[in-house]
Amino acid sequence: TSLDNIIRISEIILKIKESIKLFDENEFSNIICDTFTRIANSDIRIFSVTAIEPLTSKLPKSEKWLSLFITFLKTDLFDKRLFALRKIDQMLNDKKYSSQMVNFLRENIDTILLLPPHQEFYPLLGHICAESLKNDLISFDKIREFWNNQDYVHQSEQNGFFSMFVKISSDLPPEFCNDFVNLILHPKNKNIEWVKALSMICTN
Repeated sequence: TSLDNIIRISEIILKIKESIKLFDENEFSNIICDTFTRIANSDIRIFSVTAIEPLTSKLPKSEKWLSLFITFLKTDLFDKRLFALRKIDQMLNDKKYSSQMVNFLRENIDTILLLPPHQEFYPLLGHICAESLKNDLISFDKIREFWNNQDYVHQSEQNGFFSMFVKISSDLPPEFCNDFVNLILHPKNKNIEWVKALSMICTN
């Protein structure tokens, strides 16, 4: 397919980039992103995020990539949403993107937090919430709002649900510690998954 050919050619170019005069990796990355965006817009349902993952991991990210990730998040396609959340999470973990990610979250945090709940989304959303708290992009009420959804989470997904708060606890700004402790100690349903999460939170 055209996507496979683009990936194959791009991989070759990256391997020989040192021998290409005046090669600009950021510009190259933006060109690839523009190309992926056009292909995704033509038929996003068959666009393979699995196929592009190895290549995207090697490329520097710009606002163009973040726009593509938001496009994925706005679909109703699980694989696209999970891919986008994982990429956002990776960028949040990379200090060179710090200021860029603060601006990105400021503009898009509401869209991200509207995602429907899912076992694999919870820890990624936890990291995003913690970073947003650090930068005053959301209030602690948003964390409380998520916590109060426990009754609506199926028993099979309670572990994932609590993983969100385990992740938040590892990155929580100190000024929110008291509020967080009061929240965690009072779940709507004190089940075994809550006990497991509580033990992990206590070690963070």
